[in-house]
Amino acid sequence: SGKVGMSGTNSTSGPAAFTTKIGEWEQLRVCTNSRAVTDILSIYNQDAAGGTFFVDRVELREIPIVE
Repeated sequence: SGKVGMSGTNSTSGPAAFTTKIGEWEQLRVCTNSRAVTDILSIYNQDAAGGTFFVDRVELREIPIVE
């Protein structure tokens, strides 16, 4: 229930993903590279009325920069 947000930085202003479904599983992805600080992966409630969510798997990968 509710809505969930996920951020790959230490704030909600960085790369982020948000759920679009309620009551069913959904895959969220946040893409970043070595130029962005990815020291924290945050998963948080995004609904003012609250909610419950379950996390099945979390994985953090860095996308290499090709120059």
